[in-house]
Amino acid sequence: MVMVDFAKGRRVVLGANGFIGQHLMAACPTFVGITRQDVDLSEETAGKRLVGLLRDEDTLFFLSAITPDKGRDAESFMKNCRMAGALDFAMKQVKLGRLIYISSDAVFSENLPPITEETPACPNTLYGTMHLAREQICESAAARHGTPFLVVRPCALYGSGDTHQSYGPNRFLGSARREKLIRLFGEGEDLRPHLHIRDFVSILVGLDEKKAEGVFHAIPSASVTFREIADLICRRISEVKIEKLPNASPPTTKRYCADKILSFLPEIKFTNLATGLFL
Repeated sequence: MVMVDFAKGRRVVLGANGFIGQHLMAACPTFVGITRQDVDLSEETAGKRLVGLLRDEDTLFFLSAITPDKGRDAESFMKNCRMAGALDFAMKQVKLGRLIYISSDAVFSENLPPITEETPACPNTLYGTMHLAREQICESAAARHGTPFLVVRPCALYGSGDTHQSYGPNRFLGSARREKLIRLFGEGEDLRPHLHIRDFVSILVGLDEKKAEGVFHAIPSASVTFREIADLICRRISEVKIEKLPNASPPTTKRYCADKILSFLPEIKFTNLATGLFL
């Protein structure tokens, strides 16, 4: 359990039933959760309904999104943008104390030099473009009312309770346990950073407690290949086989510099992947 000072309003989690939201609510049980059952942010009347759920001086964690496993098409893109539009509408009537937007490292394409918070966003997918657009919508709404604004961009998250089952640690671990099989694209050479969900929750709470503003990357500097992840699992679970699937494109890389987050939150220690996989 994380102790947070609530003297200046509530901490409200918009998207409390998602992977991140559930872990954040479990770590901070005094946070107030808003779920799709309370308001479907993609509906036309969502802004008006959201006004009735928020209070002046709330610190709002904006987590709600349609993730790529639920849809990668134009319709999903538009629904996600309407969610930010609903919040923009609500902020015209509710004076938030702080706004924290949870974005994604999908705002960057692959094969760049090590990425920092100063690297210009360059998404190459609708999902990444959506997050960049929502960052800008939220920034505009916050600036309009002088609301302190923070953007946190995590990389791929893993850990217990993930339902997305995207290509990577959670899917590999699940299939290894169920089928004694891990499926890799090609040789599994794509290089990516991965962040344990507990680390991400600690970062979110730490940034909030220190009243951080601007853009922060919640991303470790260490990147690993998907083959390395598969090998880590095979060392712990016996008799797991690796199946190689056709890979339609050359291997890609994503590398980040974690200097800013580690300087701002020196107490943060990124969980080693070999340990985090089995927490």
